[in-house]
Amino acid sequence: MTEQEALTKPENISSGTAAPVFDAAALFSQHQKSIVRVSDKVNLGGNLLDNTVGSGFAIDYLPKSQKGDSTGNKEEAACRFATDNHVVANTSKDAALELGNGNKYPFTVELRDEANDLAIVRVENVKKDDCHPLEITDQEAPVTKDDPVLKMGARNGSPGFTEGKVETYFKREEARGLPLLPGEDKNRSMLSVLTKSNQANGGDSGGPMLDATGKTIAVMDAEGPNVMAGTPAHLLRQHLQKLKATDK
Repeated sequence: MTEQEALTKPENISSGTAAPVFDAAALFSQHQKSIVRVSDKVNLGGNLLDNTVGSGFAIDYLPKSQKGDSTGNKEEAACRFATDNHVVANTSKDAALELGNGNKYPFTVELRDEANDLAIVRVENVKKDDCHPLEITDQEAPVTKDDPVLKMGARNGSPGFTEGKVETYFKREEARGLPLLPGEDKNRSMLSVLTKSNQANGGDSGGPMLDATGKTIAVMDAEGPNVMAGTPAHLLRQHLQKLKATDK
């Protein structure tokens, strides 16, 4: 699945009370430090080059342990990031997360949800200023038709944003033209947003979609002219809560 494939717009949901107009640029400026570029190495003519495979965003900061493990070694701080499963499904050992400030970190995939195309990755020994977790909604459908939405992503290495308005919640199988991924649930819920842009921003898969309060409501999954779609973020929150329950 790529952002370049066209999305067929599903039927609209019933109209609700529109959210107040919000300042997209200000919201992006406030939260852009949370965004990372997911990159991997590609061999072109014998040269290994960085290739953007998607985006991600911070969701959990794990402070440095002061107690230490059974050997007496203290654990360094770690950070969890969210992205799409299809972004990291085929990454190599050379894959990395790159922040807007240029800092890069190797990562390990801590959780995969193929059915909903979600993944959580973990970075060890992270600098505290490189981990800015976004708040994630706990509601299954936190927005209604015409509510404003801000999508953030890496845009091939440079963080950027797209503004839009909610169109509808719909079933994955209604996004005709997007072949199902291995293990993906055709009946899963997705959120579609209408945008003014007639372009698809390659590399934004895995980035967050925010509401007017800055809360993550969906994870960017696919994009086409004037429309983008994401996976409802309450599912991501559920996964994160399960991981946190196993932390020391």
